[in-house]
Order: sequence, then structure tokens, then C-alpha cells
Amino acid sequence: MKKISLSLLALAGVLVTAESRAASINGVVNAEIVAPLEIVEDTQMDFGTLSTDGTPETVVMDNAGSVTCPSTMYCDGSTDAGVYTITGAPNGSVDVTVSDAVLSDGSGNTMSLTNDYGIKAGETLDGTGELVINVGGELAVAGDQATGIYSTSSVGGTAMTIDVNY
Repeated sequence: MKKISLSLLALAGVLVTAESRAASINGVVNAEIVAPLEIVEDTQMDFGTLSTDGTPETVVMDNAGSVTCPSTMYCDGSTDAGVYTITGAPNGSVDVTVSDAVLSDGSGNTMSLTNDYGIKAGETLDGTGELVINVGGELAVAGDQATGIYSTSSVGGTAMTIDVNY
């Protein structure tokens, strides 16, 4: 009889020991949904009216819309930098990429635009979830550039694309 009691006690000790090694917890999982990003073009970039004397040149526009005209060119008219408003999560951090562009007169004549914004990582939306960016750039004008109205939206043009990501 003593042998059975002792075996039962030993078995109970094993059960207690095995039970004391187990543990569990309910883990917490969180997620935050933020406002989707949106971009609005407030002002189209416009280099104004240009004319060349036959010398290939580059017209430079700063991000405030002021144009530096080479001495061998005529630059006139109203000029504007491209202005874009980005909206999203208040105080959110975004990466902004602006591509270069090609302006076309729709007849096969083009000019290349190298923007001055490029890629900026870690831009911060303000407390209302807004960021305004101004984009200027350098417009390459050939010495024999054909007369006409040039645009990225004309046949043969390539748009300047603004990409924004959280």
C-alpha cells in the first residue's frame, strides 16, 4: 500500500511541475488608419514668352517663379513656379519625388525641363495635414527652337510627375 501512495505522490509532483512551466498571455494588436494622400496643382509652371538669337541656352526659374534669362535670349511675360498642395495626416512624414519633363509643341519639337525639387525624404505635413511645394527648374532651349506654344500636355510631351508616399 505504501508503494502505491508513494507513486501517486510522485505523479502529482510531475503534474504540478509541468503545469508551473506553462504560461500564456493575450497580446495586444494596434493599427492606425491615416488620411489618404492627395495632391492638387494650384499653379501651373509657366516660363512666359521666350525668344533666342540662335544660341542654345538654359532658362532658369527658381521655386518662387523668378526667371533668370540669358543675355542671348528674350524673356517676357508672366512667369510662375509650379505650386502643389499635398494633404494627408496631420504632422505626417512624406517622401516627395518630382520627375523631369519634356515640353512639346505637338509637331515634334521639344524642350527638356530639369526640375529643381528632385527627391526629398522626410518632408512633414503641418498640423492640419498640409504641405505646399513650389517647383522651378531649368528649361533647355535650342538655338534653332521652332516657334510655337510648348506644353507637357501636348502630343510628344512628358508630364512632370509628383509622387508622394508616407
